[in-house]
Amino acid sequence: MMFHLIAAYPSIFHLGETSVPYIFQFGALGVELFFIISGFVILMTIERTPSLGSFVLSRFSRLYPGFLACLALTLAVTVTMRMGSAGWPFTFGAVDVAANLTMAPVWLSAMPVDPSYWSLAVELAFYAGAAAAFYGLGMRTVEWPALAWLVASMWVGGGYAYLFVIGMALYRHVSRQSWWLTYALLVFAIVTSALLPNRAPAGVSGWQYGLIVLGFTMLTWLATTRPLLVLRAGLLPFLGDVSYPLYLLHQIIGYAALRWLLGFGFGRPTSIMVAMVAMVALAWVVHRTVEVPGRRWLRGWRRV
Repeated sequence: MMFHLIAAYPSIFHLGETSVPYIFQFGALGVELFFIISGFVILMTIERTPSLGSFVLSRFSRLYPGFLACLALTLAVTVTMRMGSAGWPFTFGAVDVAANLTMAPVWLSAMPVDPSYWSLAVELAFYAGAAAAFYGLGMRTVEWPALAWLVASMWVGGGYAYLFVIGMALYRHVSRQSWWLTYALLVFAIVTSALLPNRAPAGVSGWQYGLIVLGFTMLTWLATTRPLLVLRAGLLPFLGDVSYPLYLLHQIIGYAALRWLLGFGFGRPTSIMVAMVAMVALAWVVHRTVEVPGRRWLRGWRRV
């Protein structure tokens, strides 16, 4: 959120500012940490879910109610900004809106209603592949299919396989299911991050990017062990609860809030702080009124 509102906003709206602190450019790498965590959590979820149908319902009920609410809010704000604010750069058509209902509009060559949606398509592809290997092919030893996926991704170039593989290898270690190939795979995936074309900020080399991925790997490992149980304290659990709707809402609606505040004459630092607080508050509302009740209803409906 800070990356988009502080570093990306001036570029998108052609403000000509070059004084953005360099550190905020690294906010884009939050996606790397997210994909590592996802590899960990999804493998854990699959192992605890007895059937493909239960897994699909678990993911659908977890993601879709909140997504639908955030999509509607983003649509409303975008239409409002297009009608009342000159120079608003985000636009889409009816076909784009319909494609966004799939959560993966890029698969249909459509425009995402919010640019942040691109990673949803990556997530869904990972879910499908993991479910196919576990439920369809009956693979319980994840290392071999993960190795094949990693090698294939190196062959075609690009992709984020190495991040998901890191997360899965960490889960195998933490759940005490690891063997020599688990650790070989973990090292291979981290080395791969330094060799493949990546999303590192300008001026960051491949090996520096690899060190960043290594740092995220260590952070994820530490977060599952006793030394970092402090993460359960304070504001962090609340931010964890609202993180999904915040991810879906913060970019387009955050830009709109920032534009409104600047238009009313507030200074940029104040506008950024107010916009961030407003995004967290809106995410909390969606979490409490749609995300959690929707998940409970869908899972209760299946039990009935």
